[in-house]
Amino acid sequence: MHVHIGIPDDELRIDLLNQAAYFLPHLLVLSASSPFWRGENTGLKSYRLAVFDELPRTGTPERFALGRISPPCRHPG
Repeated sequence: MHVHIGIPDDELRIDLLNQAAYFLPHLLVLSASSPFWRGENTGLKSYRLAVFDELPRTGTPERFALGRISPPCRHPG
């Protein structure tokens, strides 16, 4: 799925984008593909993400901030 949404307010747009990042794992689960790749069982629940990781410009984006990209949030643990 690919969606474009226009939000004119810079701060609101960045805040909403950061909030939407929370739902990325949930959307991945809903769109998961087969555990098979080229007819072989990979042992994974979905092989799609493993294939996409090999492509440029894929994966979870860094955390956005107004005027720059911030490093991802790291939780101690």
